[in-house]
Amino acid sequence: MSFRVESGFALRSHEGFQSCGDAVFQGTHEGVQFFAVVDALGHGPDAAFSAQRVCETLGRLKAPNLREAFLACDGALAGLREVVMAAVRVDGSSARFGGIGNIEIIGPAHVGRPASQVGRVGRVLRSLREVELPIASGHRWVLASDGIRARELRAAMDASAPLSVTDAAQFILELAGRKDDDASVLVLDIAEVA
Repeated sequence: MSFRVESGFALRSHEGFQSCGDAVFQGTHEGVQFFAVVDALGHGPDAAFSAQRVCETLGRLKAPNLREAFLACDGALAGLREVVMAAVRVDGSSARFGGIGNIEIIGPAHVGRPASQVGRVGRVLRSLREVELPIASGHRWVLASDGIRARELRAAMDASAPLSVTDAAQFILELAGRKDDDASVLVLDIAEVA
C-alpha cells in the first residue's frame, strides 16, 4: 500500500509586525514528500530570516531523511536565531516524524501522537528522535506552532473536518490562533494511491 499526502497551510504574523517568524516547507522529490513547520525565536525580520533560511536549506536537500534535514538546518542557522521545528517525511507506504521544540502534531482522535523532543535547532543539535507516524487512508494530521492555542487545537481540527486542506488550515488559524505571536498551521490529508 502506498500513500500520497495533500497539504495546505496558513500563516499569520504577530499583530503589529510585517514579517512572520513562522514558515512552512512542502517539498516532493522522486516520490518522497517532506513537510515541516518552523517557528523562529522571537518576531520580526530576524526571526523571518531564520525561518526562511531553514526552508531554503530543506529545498536544497532533495528528499533527505529526517536526521539529515535537521542537522543541515542546524548548521545553516549558525549565527542566526534558533528555531523549533517539526517535520513529516512520507516515502511510499511509510511516514516518519521528528520534532525539536514546541510544535504540536495531532491526528485522528483514536491514533496516538508522537511528541517532539526538547531543544532548539541552531544550537549544535546532537540527536533527533524519529518515530513512525501511523498513517492510513483518510487520516488528517495537523502540525501547528505555538501561535495556535494548544487547548483549542483538537476542537478546531474536528470542526474543520469537512473542509479542504487549505480551507481547514485557515479555519484553524482563525479559530485557535493567537494574535500576540506568529502562527502557522499545516494540514496533511493522507490518501491511498491506487
